Amino acid sequence: MMSIRTHRGPIDLCGSCGQPCYLDDNPENEYGPSWMHFSEQWDGVGCQWWPFAGKPLGAKLDDFSIEGIRALYPNTHP
Repeated sequence: MMSIRTHRGPIDLCGSCGQPCYLDDNPENEYGPSWMHFSEQWDGVGCQWWPFAGKPLGAKLDDFSIEGIRALYPNTHP
């Protein structure tokens, strides 16, 4: 899992829970490219697909919106 604060790729919204998610296209990922939740969402954010994300909504987030999400998203990881 990746931190929302350090991820620099595309961010979308999970079609299941509406929380931010990212495309994990690391070639070492045993499941292939998959939309995932961020490490700050360690408690599952109430998503039925956790740690994966549901089909992304195709949100058109601009850089300003993404930076706002990064700055304000709570980090409750123990």
